[in-house]
Amino acid sequence: MEEHTAVRRLVRAVCVLDGVGATATADGVLAPGCSCGAAVGWPEVARLLRDDDPITPAPRRRLALLLELHHAVEVLGPAATEVLARALRPLALPAGHLLHPGPEWVHERVPGDVLDVGLGVWRLLPGDDEPVPLPPSVIRSAQLDPTAVWAALRPLTERLACFAIDRAEAGGTPPRALAGVGGADALTMLTVPAVRAWLAGLEPGPPTTARPEAPAVSAPRRDRVWIGTAAADQDYARAVWLLTAPARRGLPEPLTVATERVTRTPATRDHAHQQ
Repeated sequence: MEEHTAVRRLVRAVCVLDGVGATATADGVLAPGCSCGAAVGWPEVARLLRDDDPITPAPRRRLALLLELHHAVEVLGPAATEVLARALRPLALPAGHLLHPGPEWVHERVPGDVLDVGLGVWRLLPGDDEPVPLPPSVIRSAQLDPTAVWAALRPLTERLACFAIDRAEAGGTPPRALAGVGGADALTMLTVPAVRAWLAGLEPGPPTTARPEAPAVSAPRRDRVWIGTAAADQDYARAVWLLTAPARRGLPEPLTVATERVTRTPATRDHAHQQ
C-alpha cells in the first residue's frame, strides 16, 4: 500500500509540477493523447521511482521522459516503427544515473562495472538534441524487436566511432578531447572496443600512482571525454560534473580505459572515501 501511494504521488507530481497531462488508471498511467490503455503499468512506474522521494526532480524527469516518448509514438501512428528505427542510437549511462531506466533497459555492460549500454533515441522529441534512453515499453509500443534493432545498430556504432576518432585526431596532437558524433555521445564512444583501443594506445602523460598504464581520461559530461593532464585532475573532473545539469552528467571521477574494460581509478576511489 505504501509503495502504491508513493507511485501515485509521483504521477501527481509530474502532472502538477511538470505540466504533463498523464492520467492514472487502475492498471497504470495513460500517456497524453494515448488511446491504447495504460501505456505505463504501475510496476514500471515503481521502477522509475526507485527509492527517491516522489516529488524530487530525478524520478519526475524519468517518468515525464517516458510519457513524452509514448506520446511521440502515439502521434506518429503507423509511421512510428520507421521513424524510431532511424532515430535509434546506442546509449551508455552509469548505473544510478538520473536517466537510467533500470535493468530491463540494459543490453550490454561494459567490463569494469562503470557503464551500462542500451537503446537510445536522438532528435525524436522536440527541442531535444541529445540522445535519451528508450525504455522497453516504448519499443514495444512502436512494434520494434529490441534484439533485432540492437544488432542492426552495431555497424552504425562502429562508423560513428571512426568519425569520432578522426575528429579528435584532427583537433591536435596529442588529442585533448573526444566528442560525440551523429547522435552517439562521447560517453557512449567509450563502450566501443575500437575507441578504447585507440585511447589505451595513446602516449601516457607523466606517470602517477593513479594512472600508471594509460593516458588519463575523464567524462564528467556525457558529450565530451577529456584526455591527458586535465583529465587526471579529480578535483577538476568533479567540479565540471557538479556544474553540469544532472541529466547531462557523466562520471565525477577520472577513468582508466583499456581495450577490454573501463574502470574507475583506484586512487579516485580512495579519495572519495576521504571526503
